[in-house]
Amino acid sequence: MKGETEKPRPVTVKVKLIVGALVALVKGICATLRITEIGREEMEAAIRDNGGAILVTWHGRTMVPLWRVQNRGFWALISLSKDGDLQAENFRRLGYNIVRGSTGRRGAAATREILKALEAGGVLAFTPDGPRGPARVAQEGAIYFAKKTGRPIIAVGAAASPA
Repeated sequence: MKGETEKPRPVTVKVKLIVGALVALVKGICATLRITEIGREEMEAAIRDNGGAILVTWHGRTMVPLWRVQNRGFWALISLSKDGDLQAENFRRLGYNIVRGSTGRRGAAATREILKALEAGGVLAFTPDGPRGPARVAQEGAIYFAKKTGRPIIAVGAAASPA
């Protein structure tokens, strides 16, 4: 299954520069962190034992979890907005497969593509609070995907101390 499921807009030089700076910043910040992982073995076992999973974290809380599971061929659902173009390029550079779509645009096709990826054993990185919010209020998407595929929903996140 190909990692890009729709014809993306051409990546402009501006987007490449912004994303290059963003990826360098994220990698630089993450390289300075002292990380204690809790539940990593359980997450890996759940992915393995269930033939895939749905990893969820809130919008605005994706940087460290995204970085910790990079280059594994996981899937991400990203909107077709211009902001989504930046996010999609960022995820691509970190080794994610991308499906573009949202509630308002290309939603049905994106849903079919995500279901196909999950049924083939894929892992979906997903923000359940959706692009329209409200922030930190889960919408129905992750539950829908879990019910349709039998894959578990696994909450992932990060906390800092001292913050």
